[in-house]
Amino acid sequence: MINKWQISILVVLGLALFTGLLIRVISSRSNLQLSLGEQVQEGIEEENESIYVHIGGEVNKAGVYKVRKNARLFEVVKKAGGLKDDADLSSINLATTIKDGEKILIPAKKAVVVEEVYSSKGGSEKPKKVNINSADYNELVALPIIGDKLAKRIIEYREKNGKFRDIEELKLIKGIGDKNFKQFQEFIIVE
Repeated sequence: MINKWQISILVVLGLALFTGLLIRVISSRSNLQLSLGEQVQEGIEEENESIYVHIGGEVNKAGVYKVRKNARLFEVVKKAGGLKDDADLSSINLATTIKDGEKILIPAKKAVVVEEVYSSKGGSEKPKKVNINSADYNELVALPIIGDKLAKRIIEYREKNGKFRDIEELKLIKGIGDKNFKQFQEFIIVE
């Protein structure tokens, strides 16, 4: 027969075993909850690690794109459908890191408008000049130092104020001072 002392030991061992199992179950559940909590937190951090960038110019799908923090320009270009054939990458670093809220403009290759014209006698004539009263955007950006912004400003000024009376009137446009004007004045005319 089993005496009271042996029953007491069996009860204590049973309680110890039950307590050990209970602790193990509770511990595994809290680890599971901790693991799920970590996953949720990681998801929130990943969302917070996204930034927005505006890309335009010579890309196939200009617009605002959500990218990961510290994304590179080539990744944004890829999201924008790649580059157009006329994209000029000579001044663009595709490996640069993008910042939140940044606006990127991929420039176009400048068309050559100002060129030497050769006569039938073999001599050269004066370079062809651009009429600033009729020049379109592409003709204007082909002029020395006239980029996207200045070409647009010239066209806006012309549309608002009418034809230029002389080439010096260009100096009234923001961004075209005496120094800049001297760099392209020999290539323009007013007709």
